Formats: sequence, C-alpha cells, structure tokens
Amino acid sequence: MPNDSVQQVLVKADAARALLTKQEVDLQGEINAIDDIEWDRPLTAEERSRRQQRRSAQTAVRAAKIELSFITLRALDQSPEVQRFDQRLSVDQPGSQARVGSAGEHRGVRGDGSEGDRRYDRDRH
Repeated sequence: MPNDSVQQVLVKADAARALLTKQEVDLQGEINAIDDIEWDRPLTAEERSRRQQRRSAQTAVRAAKIELSFITLRALDQSPEVQRFDQRLSVDQPGSQARVGSAGEHRGVRGDGSEGDRRYDRDRH
C-alpha cells in the first residue's frame, strides 16, 4: 500500500488535531462547570470525583496531541515527496543525506503539542 502524500498526511493530522482540541475544550467546560458549583457550596464527593476524572481525561487528550505530532512527523518522513527528496539528495549530493537526516530528527514537539525546532529549543536552554 502506498504511503500518503504530504498533503494527505497534513489533512488527516489537522482533522485528528481538531477532534482532540474539541475534546479538550469540552472537558475544560465540564471542569469549569464543576468549579462554578464550588463558589456556591462545597463539592460533594461525587462532584470532586467527576472533576478529577475530567482532569485525567484532559491529560490523556493532551498526551494524544503530542503523540499525534510524532505520528505526523513519521508519516511525513515516509511520504513519497520526502522519499523522492531523500533519493535526490543521495544521488545529487553524496553524503548530504547523512547531514540532513530525517524531518523527525530536526523537528521537535513542545509540551502543548505544537511543533517546534529542537535545535532552537536546545540552544535556548
């Protein structure tokens, strides 16, 4: 089965990211509603438990967004366009492919799930 093109990978990643973002926003809305109750009265044990469950679910969604970034990078590395580029590098510029490496080696993921440049982040810290 052929690998997806760069455009197909990005469309799929954007759709998945949108779903995860919606889940995260929905969970935050539920957490906020529970927090609002606490202004009027102490929370019941069930409400505290429900809030903790929503926070745990929100943490899982955020982790999924980070994982999606890595999966997207892997899929981009395997796309026909990047494979052709890698082949051209190895033919046109022997040794340059080793210097360039894969996109996943140069691109990082920040804690919020957005993509960043690892070289830049490493130099900043």
